[in-house]
Amino acid sequence: MQHTQSQPPKQNLLFFPSYIDENKKDQSLRNSLLSSEEYNTKYYFCPISKIYRTPPIPSKRITHYQKLFVEGVPPPTDELEKRFVDMKLIGTGSYWNVYKCYDKKTQQIKVVKVSIRTNHSINYKKECNSMKILQNKTMYLALNEEMYYDSINFYAIMPKFETTVWDLLIKKEMNNNEIVFTMWCVLMGLKIMNIHDLVHLDVKLENLLIDKNGMVKLGDFGTSTKVGEVVDSDECGEGRYLAPEVLQGHALFESDVYSLGICLFEMVSRKIFNPLSFKAEFGDRSLLKFFKNEALRDMFLNFTSSVPTKRGTPSLLVNYTIFETNEIMSIQL
Repeated sequence: MQHTQSQPPKQNLLFFPSYIDENKKDQSLRNSLLSSEEYNTKYYFCPISKIYRTPPIPSKRITHYQKLFVEGVPPPTDELEKRFVDMKLIGTGSYWNVYKCYDKKTQQIKVVKVSIRTNHSINYKKECNSMKILQNKTMYLALNEEMYYDSINFYAIMPKFETTVWDLLIKKEMNNNEIVFTMWCVLMGLKIMNIHDLVHLDVKLENLLIDKNGMVKLGDFGTSTKVGEVVDSDECGEGRYLAPEVLQGHALFESDVYSLGICLFEMVSRKIFNPLSFKAEFGDRSLLKFFKNEALRDMFLNFTSSVPTKRGTPSLLVNYTIFETNEIMSIQL
């Protein structure tokens, strides 16, 4: 009897993502920059357009949180392979390759994300969990519309956004009204998450997406978790944005407010925040000199308090007077 050789599992033909760390050179440059004596003693801040951006190295530990999130992500169908055309790689993040494509089903430009670190499945499952819990809450949240898993890769489909706040700041300054509007939009998104007892834990400029109408939406839910849960800071967002209590393993509603405060500093100054120089509570002039607007300065000091209860929760902060008197309701692209 003739024996047939067993076939490897079929990989979805939509993409062939093999992760190659093309950022090692940039990583070494960034490390040398951040560790240099000149940087730590003289140049506390680097222009956003100059910093080397590389994905963090996620923890390889699988924690008990994996049990908290949904299983049963459906496999992609054969029709899915034919649905998307004109694929173009537009970016690589910490956990995804990001493609722009045309969706023949909806006749719209969409983004398809393909996992590049599937062995860290907890982050992808958290995204799926958030998508299911927060579905239809898309006014201020940039959620995945669909997610699939074929035993090799995760796939996520979401709307195409025009840009991010990070990329916008590389091109131009944001005026005070635009900054205030951005802060309000993110707080509204966090308020919706908090209603469902979720904390984001990765609020940063690159995750603040701007659509064609100039609306700002919070995206990337791979680190989201239930409020009050013990967390591993290695599995959260970028270090400079993390609240002190997150570094100690605690996730609170106010933790995202701290991260948004760091975003506020970077929007006002167009510079990278250096946590080693963080003495804002003591009126550190090297930080506060960038704030020409007193209301924004006070907001920064409030949001970045080391005491979580002094920051306030998103549900309370959206009622700040500065938001009620703001004159614009969109970002000028």
